[in-house]
Parts: sequence; C-alpha cells; structure tokens
Amino acid sequence: MDDLQFCSFPYPIADTEEHPRISYFQGVLNLVFVDYMAIRRHLRYDDVAHFALASIDADPRNLVDDQSYVVTNSTLIEKLAATNDIDDKTNFTHQIVCFNEAGQYLEIVYRTLDPNAG
Repeated sequence: MDDLQFCSFPYPIADTEEHPRISYFQGVLNLVFVDYMAIRRHLRYDDVAHFALASIDADPRNLVDDQSYVVTNSTLIEKLAATNDIDDKTNFTHQIVCFNEAGQYLEIVYRTLDPNAG
C-alpha cells in the first residue's frame, strides 16, 4: 500500500509560472520550470525507471496540489521489480511533484536526483 510522505526541495516548486518542461533521454529526465520568483529551476533525475505527467484532478490519492511527496511502500516500485524493469527496488525512489498552477503532477521512479542541475 502506497504511503505518501511530504518532501521538500531547496526552493519552491508548486507555483510555477509556466508549465514544466520535461525531456527524457537514455534514462535521464530533466525537469525545467520557472518558479513564482521568476527563477529558472532545473532538476535532473538519473536512472529513471518510470515517469508520467498527469492531471491532479484525476488522481484518486487526494494529492495536495502545492506539495511534493515521497511514496514509501510503493506498489509501483513493486510492479517494476516484478516485471524486471528495475533490478534492485531498494535503490529507487518513487516521488510525486505537484504543480498547482499547471494542475498537473509528475510521478517518477528514479535512482538519483540533482535538484540544482542547471
């Protein structure tokens, strides 16, 4: 059963001034956005096993739209391990990053994160 725990970043993420831009290539996902202080932010996720951008309104977990979460006891990580999409589930993190101004969230399973990539 998924357990959601709030997590934080060294800067605000939820109140983006524009839709986040996502690029993915060879297991690396780059997330770029402009925060409410008009500062360009760049997060780099490495060894990405899964990601999806979805509507907050469509999510049944009652996500708070201005928060970010780490998912512990992740059923998604369990599924990825069961289908051999990841080799060692203990080295992966399942995270949800909400963008309330855009009405979207990014759900991602990754091995490492650099929140100051740019």
